[in-house]
Amino acid sequence: MGEPDREADDGRLYVPAWEDGWRVRIKTTWEREYCFAMKSGEDFYHLLMAGEIYMQFDDEKFCMECAMRRGVLSRNRLHWKRGES
Repeated sequence: MGEPDREADDGRLYVPAWEDGWRVRIKTTWEREYCFAMKSGEDFYHLLMAGEIYMQFDDEKFCMECAMRRGVLSRNRLHWKRGES
């Protein structure tokens, strides 16, 4: 039995540091607010829930799943390294 793959167990997320304007937020109210993106195969915007962590750029709010799908977030720590493709 080998040592578990630490990178696979790493739950950290990365945002491009040079990308000004993106902010990480926690929704603290029960006020109805929606993710700015629709999930694949859906024709509606889904709710952001109280206590949910989301990304915001100006007035646009994205749940973490949609932010990852759009490339705003990554689990790969080297993805955001300048010059990497």
